[in-house]
Amino acid sequence: MARYWIRRLIQSVGIAWLVLTLVFLTTRVIGDPVRLVLGIEASQERVDLTRDTLGLNRSLAAQYGDFLNGVVQVDFGNSFWQKVPSMPIVLDRIPATLYLTAVALLIAIPLALTLASIGTLRPRSFADRAINVFSLGGVSIVDFWLGLMMIMLLATRLDWIKTSGYGGFSYVLLPAVTLAFKPLGRVSQMARTSLAEEMSKPYIRSLRAKGLSQRRIVFLHAMKNASLPIITIIGDELISLLNGAIVVETVFGWPGIGQLTIQALDRRDLPVIEALVFVVTVSVIGVNLIVDASYTYLNPRVKFGDESSGRGTNS
Repeated sequence: MARYWIRRLIQSVGIAWLVLTLVFLTTRVIGDPVRLVLGIEASQERVDLTRDTLGLNRSLAAQYGDFLNGVVQVDFGNSFWQKVPSMPIVLDRIPATLYLTAVALLIAIPLALTLASIGTLRPRSFADRAINVFSLGGVSIVDFWLGLMMIMLLATRLDWIKTSGYGGFSYVLLPAVTLAFKPLGRVSQMARTSLAEEMSKPYIRSLRAKGLSQRRIVFLHAMKNASLPIITIIGDELISLLNGAIVVETVFGWPGIGQLTIQALDRRDLPVIEALVFVVTVSVIGVNLIVDASYTYLNPRVKFGDESSGRGTNS
């Protein structure tokens, strides 16, 4: 077990290093970052002065060394635009994105599990077919289109709710519902498939023979045993929500890291972009580690084998 987690941590550090190195090379090698910031109309004297100020006139190896040192210290330098350290700018936006993501998951996950359970309790019924169509629509729908349609209908025409801004329930509901549609569709599909497979196993027939109701079997036994693939897809959807928030936050003017990403790209603010990539990479790695850790909690039969045993993950 210990060796497995050590390997996972080493792999995570390696992935983070690779992603950040690619970002560094992309911003330094492909195009001139100073010209991107100042524009092609800037004088050569101003370009040279800015390049010297930012340390971009040094060799690529020296810049890369400074970059890695900054990664270790979680310091990516000052924002080109705001002239203050870039990491605090990113960290100030994280609570808004976590708030939006949490509300979206609170909408999507319980509803998805409920729909999957209804489909399992009434297989091949009209309700089951309707749930399948709904979940497929959730997977297929485009976030920004759905967001714009909801703004037009619920906010502009009916004036029921806020169109943009940051705050309580009236502000977060529309962007959260928009963000929740894809995970709602994918989780309900995965949960329905996992529950159907679980309901075909021999122990389910034994529980039925003992007189347990179908509802009790689904919610108390099958759901727990089918939880591993469901947890995996929830982890994937959490990562997707962090990425998908870029579009939704822009549509609704939500002040999270998604909106900040668009602003940083538009302004060619490289330190902020690097800080954003670092935060998102660490978040993705953290979610994957939490999902792995949840396996042994949800199913004690799951074991993480050592390399010496010649086995991987067994259950």
